[in-house]
Amino acid sequence: MAHNIDGAGYDKVYMSRTKLPTGMRTIGEEKIQRVFEKNGYKIIYPETMTIAEQIAAVADARFLAGCAG
Repeated sequence: MAHNIDGAGYDKVYMSRTKLPTGMRTIGEEKIQRVFEKNGYKIIYPETMTIAEQIAAVADARFLAGCAG
């Protein structure tokens, strides 16, 4: 599937969890997200995107960041 999708051209992407339901969010995520945003990262919300949109958003990224836990 990824071979058929053009990248969105983002060099740095941060995968935010701020739009997840309250019980699934990371504590302090908003502050973390702002730091990445100030450093040139495109903020995406995977849970609001189709799989194709998610692939396009990260296809060209040299740096991909997010919280895991």
